[in-house]
Amino acid sequence: MRLSRVEAIEIEPAVVRLTVEVPPEEVQSAMRHLFNRLRRLIHVRGFRPGRAPIAIIRRQVGDENIRARLLEEIIPKAYAEALEKEQLQPLMLQRIQLKHFEEGDRLEFEAEVAIRKPVELGDYRNIRIQPPSTEVTDEDIERALDELREQYPTYEPDPEHVAVRGDRVLIRYTITPILSDESAQASAHANGEVVEGETDAERDIRTTYVTAGEGHWFPPFNNYVLGKRAGDEAEHELTFPDDFPNEQLRGRRCKV
Repeated sequence: MRLSRVEAIEIEPAVVRLTVEVPPEEVQSAMRHLFNRLRRLIHVRGFRPGRAPIAIIRRQVGDENIRARLLEEIIPKAYAEALEKEQLQPLMLQRIQLKHFEEGDRLEFEAEVAIRKPVELGDYRNIRIQPPSTEVTDEDIERALDELREQYPTYEPDPEHVAVRGDRVLIRYTITPILSDESAQASAHANGEVVEGETDAERDIRTTYVTAGEGHWFPPFNNYVLGKRAGDEAEHELTFPDDFPNEQLRGRRCKV
């Protein structure tokens, strides 16, 4: 495709704005080729294939569709021709904008394109790099061992130890909804819930590990165990939040 004007301006490093102008005769030639293809594709009653008048083809296809197809025909070819003329190696077409297009007149558009630019190497042969030391010191070994101890600790029971923040504590607990009447207790039994006043044998006694003073448990067992020794017992009342995962406990006042 012949172009009447191509202008390339580097608007930022490795990004070029191309201004491309296609002369009217090239636009008219593309228009004729487009209508010839449409004539062969569109069947018009009363006319043999490829013989329908342009006015009828235009009315059936619509001016906007013809305009869009013509741009799809011209712009990619003109863009490729402009790149070749300016000897640019494109990496990515960032933006394309139509500047002027009227039937029977020239077509002009702008394209912003990221390009590949030659890299000039400096005197890299005289650059010397000191390789990092690979010597393993006693401090490095001790640091690695400390990390492993933290990741894979060994716990030993200490009946006399008072739980402080960071201790790993094994607890046994129950969650007992506080119910106000016998009918509510009967309903809770029917749903398999633990009710107030049951013995330990009747309750659902659970066992878990918590980290004293840390974590995000609810109920906040992590805080309840602070200051406790092995064998200590405690009772707390709390209200579970409305978004608690266990639907039976949402919004319920309970003893733990």
